[in-house]
Amino acid sequence: MEGGAVASCRRRSWVLPAAVLALGAALAAAACTPSAGSESEATPAHLSEHPAFEGVAFPIAVGHAGAKLLCPENTLECYQMALDAGAGALEADLQVLGDGTLVMFHDDNAFAQTGVDVELRSATVGEMRDLDLGYGFSPDGGRTHPYREMGIVVATLDEFLGAFPDVPVLLDVKAESPEMAEALIAFARDWLLEEDRHRLYIKSNDPRLAQALRALDPAPRVALSRAERVALVLALLAGEEPTIPDAGPTWVDLDTDIQGFDHVIDLVGTWARLEGHLLTASTVNDPGEMVVLLDAGDVDGLVTDRPDLQTMLEP
Repeated sequence: MEGGAVASCRRRSWVLPAAVLALGAALAAAACTPSAGSESEATPAHLSEHPAFEGVAFPIAVGHAGAKLLCPENTLECYQMALDAGAGALEADLQVLGDGTLVMFHDDNAFAQTGVDVELRSATVGEMRDLDLGYGFSPDGGRTHPYREMGIVVATLDEFLGAFPDVPVLLDVKAESPEMAEALIAFARDWLLEEDRHRLYIKSNDPRLAQALRALDPAPRVALSRAERVALVLALLAGEEPTIPDAGPTWVDLDTDIQGFDHVIDLVGTWARLEGHLLTASTVNDPGEMVVLLDAGDVDGLVTDRPDLQTMLEP
């Protein structure tokens, strides 16, 4: 990226310390020792309208479903492990059950994580509580399952937010259904009355749900959907002014596997800083890739399954 005081002041040189270069089983077993937070920058000036990030170390390590390569994803235990490992924010998946309960879960079916064939759209919260969410996780390709029968159960959205009251959250809405829309809009109306409402960013690829959420008064912070991110990138590549929903500063999470990512992230980073949006790249688990992205200075943080790796990098 060229020019601009904002861009230049955010460039830093990140390196891989010996501890990260020597990653292996020992690091995975001792993944909760953050070390770089005190060395990181304060909140960037362009994020002044994102009060939830005041006091969070930048660039942010965003725990993807907690720290899903270290523990059973989307569980309170895994979210806590991510925070203990140095994550400054959490990305969390949301599903709706047959009884209308909003729960932290990724798939439409519980089999992969629990070993039990249950469709979430037909389940009650009581039935889900009987399932072992630690059953499917294995850190070594299926040889061991260290979290089985540890009492790890599904968490509701209310329980999740109550467990981590000061943590910024990107809520990734998985179900695209009338039931999800009804439950989430009802939740959002109540949530907007809370003092810490600004820490929750909602991402949905259902255009009707996103529109309905943005129409609330006051409106929650609705992150750009997949279609909106594509439209943003295409406009910037064409040298045009992007047209995105006018809902104030929000969170833009850009996939690293898009074609021409290095050029795209440069364009989006410049735009995001001018418009006051928070920009992350997702999902980044390789320490070398982390170094490249952080050193370029285009992103405010990385969404990662291994927040412990990012916090061990040395600026």
